[in-house]
Amino acid sequence: MKRQKGAIIILVLWVLAFLTMITGFYAAQARIRRNLGQQAWDLLASRYLVHSILSIVSTRLAPVGIKPDEAWDKGLFIPDGTQYTVTIGGKEASFSLDDEHGKLDLNNATEEQLKKVIGGLLGRGQQTNEIVDGILDWRSAGNVPRESGAKDDVYLSRSPPYLPADAPFHTLEELLLVNGVTQELFYGPIRMDVKGAKTGNVVWQGGLRDIFTVYNKSGTVIKDYAPAPVKDFLDTGVGGKGISHEVLCLKLKAGGITYWVYWKTLLGSKSFEIVHWVETAGMNGDEEGVGEDANQ
Repeated sequence: MKRQKGAIIILVLWVLAFLTMITGFYAAQARIRRNLGQQAWDLLASRYLVHSILSIVSTRLAPVGIKPDEAWDKGLFIPDGTQYTVTIGGKEASFSLDDEHGKLDLNNATEEQLKKVIGGLLGRGQQTNEIVDGILDWRSAGNVPRESGAKDDVYLSRSPPYLPADAPFHTLEELLLVNGVTQELFYGPIRMDVKGAKTGNVVWQGGLRDIFTVYNKSGTVIKDYAPAPVKDFLDTGVGGKGISHEVLCLKLKAGGITYWVYWKTLLGSKSFEIVHWVETAGMNGDEEGVGEDANQ
């Protein structure tokens, strides 16, 4: 009888242990599914927030050349990198707008312009030469590199190997593939003291993606919309007279994701068209790409 009781107790303990394991497994699964569901909901809400802000700014975009005070009085948004805050659904959201005419075009910038801007940020050294020659080699045909440039042999030695485009840049993110360009340089922060500050030195902390574009389509920039490095180091620029907004960039951080949405207004309507959509995880210069959707 003692042996039977002992066997029964052991059996009961095993059953209880097995049931505890099953309960713990399903509890863990429930938590995982709940977290995944919450993440999916947050991501969806963030994306709808981006669309909501685009709907607002596309109808209240300040015309080129308007004075900031006048735009402020009329409740208009100027795409010059200014931080704006709006309230949507009872929640505040901060964002900024860039006009791509204020940035240096990767496909049309001259070697001199590239050296002035990149050299102004990084100094006139080998790193600047590698990046400048790398950009020029990337967008030009042929397999003979410039003095500090790179062609097939350099890129095929990487893991995984790839070939340079030997053609114009299609997206700004393509710059990450160019020899000499690191994620730290592309995303930033690259620290720079802004010239002409009235209250001491104001530090600019952007990256290469903040000063370059593929949507300017010219070798000049509108200095009123230019970021600090372009405005300070580039001596060629134009005013806004006679120029209208074409492609703009909405920058917004929400739900742990940084959104860079390139868009343009549709002529004759109050709607907008998304040209290129980029999402990056991270908030303070440690972004890592998580997805891109073009031509949405």
